[in-house]
Amino acid sequence: MKIMEINIWDKKLKDIENFLLEVHFKYRKTNYTFNTGEFGMLLFNKAIMEKLKDYSVINQEFISFDANKKLEKGSHFVTYRLPNGIEIKIQHDPNLDKKEDINEITGFPNKSSTLYYEES
Repeated sequence: MKIMEINIWDKKLKDIENFLLEVHFKYRKTNYTFNTGEFGMLLFNKAIMEKLKDYSVINQEFISFDANKKLEKGSHFVTYRLPNGIEIKIQHDPNLDKKEDINEITGFPNKSSTLYYEES
């Protein structure tokens, strides 16, 4: 069941951070899985890298990648491990990448940049 969502293609990093905090404060878990399309995965990673550009990353385990074909929603995901122990998994949902309702500015489907959280 889809619980909370945000379309991140035109959002600033602070908007994405606020969305993540809103989910965290509502559910108080240590592991979260967010689903998005290919474009959303790229945008989320870009936002994380932008945030980290002025920091020295000591923990090389901060980001892990997986190409596990057995996932229900898609074929791949990226897990971000935050300093406070929270893990955020950004999982690909191919249903959001259907070639319909293309954004004229990005060239991607509008749904491809939607980031949503489902309570598990």
